[in-house]
Amino acid sequence: MGFSWRGEVFSKDVSVFLFDDNPLFLENLAFLLNRQNGIRVTGKTTSLEEARQLTQKNPPEVVILGIGMFNKEGYYALLSFWQEQGIPVIVLGLDSKEGEEALRRGASAFFRKGESYPELLATINKIGGEAS
Repeated sequence: MGFSWRGEVFSKDVSVFLFDDNPLFLENLAFLLNRQNGIRVTGKTTSLEEARQLTQKNPPEVVILGIGMFNKEGYYALLSFWQEQGIPVIVLGLDSKEGEEALRRGASAFFRKGESYPELLATINKIGGEAS
């Protein structure tokens, strides 16, 4: 069964894995995404190591990586790991410098946390459609 987003038709759910160091933000984002037709959150965690393990066992079509305040190199190591697996990554962060760095390191897209939810949904569907 297909669905439409801005004129584009998608025929299946895009599998999405979520990582963020803020459990409340993570739960809220998972709740919102799971309410969208065409998007299925397959996993979420606040642990760097668990994120690596879970996505290695069950690779999603898209990862949403929240860049937190601490351990930036750990986040970028995850970004590299997912790139090596061929999994596109959408980075959520707080400022444009983080975005520039994430894009320079190979992220597929960057969004500021709390902004542009409809564009985030469109990007998930676009990237997820390309990955399948």
